[in-house]
Amino acid sequence: RDAPIPQFVNAMRSGGIEVSSEEVLNNLQFISTKADGTPLLDQDGRPFIVAVYNLDPDPNQTGEVLEVTIPLVIAQKNEDGRWRWQKSTLKKLAIILGMEIGVGGLYADQSTSKIINEQFNLLVSDWEFHWAITDPPLRPGINDFNFRFTDDIVRYSERNQLPLQVHHLVFGSPQTLPSWLLSGNFSRNQLLEIINNHIKNVVGRYKGKVSQWTVVNEPFGMPWYQSFWNNSFSSNTDWIELAFTKARDIDPSAVLLLNDAGIEFYGGDPLYGIDRTDKIFNLAKSLKERGIPIDGIGFQMHLYGEDFMTQSQIKAITNALAINIQRYKEAGLEVYVTEWDIRMNNVPRSESEKVRIQANAYKAIMQVLVITGVKSISFFGVKDSQSWLENPDINGPNAKDSNPLLFDDNGQPKMSYYAILSVLYWKANDG
Repeated sequence: RDAPIPQFVNAMRSGGIEVSSEEVLNNLQFISTKADGTPLLDQDGRPFIVAVYNLDPDPNQTGEVLEVTIPLVIAQKNEDGRWRWQKSTLKKLAIILGMEIGVGGLYADQSTSKIINEQFNLLVSDWEFHWAITDPPLRPGINDFNFRFTDDIVRYSERNQLPLQVHHLVFGSPQTLPSWLLSGNFSRNQLLEIINNHIKNVVGRYKGKVSQWTVVNEPFGMPWYQSFWNNSFSSNTDWIELAFTKARDIDPSAVLLLNDAGIEFYGGDPLYGIDRTDKIFNLAKSLKERGIPIDGIGFQMHLYGEDFMTQSQIKAITNALAINIQRYKEAGLEVYVTEWDIRMNNVPRSESEKVRIQANAYKAIMQVLVITGVKSISFFGVKDSQSWLENPDINGPNAKDSNPLLFDDNGQPKMSYYAILSVLYWKANDG
């Protein structure tokens, strides 16, 4: 069941593209050079070979942009000079390209852990570092810390040699914060000291063990909740400045990020509008210009399939993304994709059409990311069934139809997985 060709065939059939294993096997091409004739080389200058299948679906069906080259098997030389063939994975191509392809997930689950270690080279924390989501919580009292779950994920990342991106040090959603904080009636100075103490203890404990910290998440809240921190400081940003400065003082080598949702597209997110997009950009730019130690912006990228149903929609949204990434780069800030998923439960199409629409969306966005030089791209979950979007308590009764990720409920790669894989191969082949 782990062989690459049957997996690929099953993924294509789920999207209404009929292809057999025999057809794929008989039409593999072995590629060892780029289009200009130069050898395919990894980041260390070592040659590699890729066995590819050129997918050419019926152009009369939805999804003709999925005419792509799929890398199914890859060969690299061992230290003894012999070639070793293995299944092509996101991780292998990411390493060749010098990129991070990350994921958050239930790493303690054996089947999920296998996918994480096979496919990804960056681990993203889930709820472990939130102040009051786990049981027991990270912050049971004003001066108390319980590191049970944070220690677990840090140990996992070290054991599996996966760099760790942590979400989040300071997050204002009331449902993630302890009651002692929400009802404490603390003064401004007391709240600043609480933030200072939290970062001192958490970052201090894991200094050198965390690659990237989301220092502040959703600083101004979201349409459905008001940020505790923003409200407490009356929209003054000194708490944000303190958080970044303290994190840098304690862990100088880590990447420090400001993370938010609905900020990815210049001219406004289809759901949240332009005000939010520009407000976060102006905040990040101001922090950078004033010497606050911020390294990058985290795009959550919780996207909606209905925004990608036509080629005109895809063109508009990808152009807006490219422009926005460029203006962050011009401001001296790198873009990190931290929580990517594409929900499909509100797309009024057949199941096979939704599979293809999602794959088209992932491919189109991924192309923009690699073209604009985004080096760290993470998905918010491994299997569809484990996604936060599949939780009816959070997202309503039809949440189970979201199917937002690259692997299905059984951990099998979907058409969207191969869309991402094809873009990574295209980048490696194009140079």
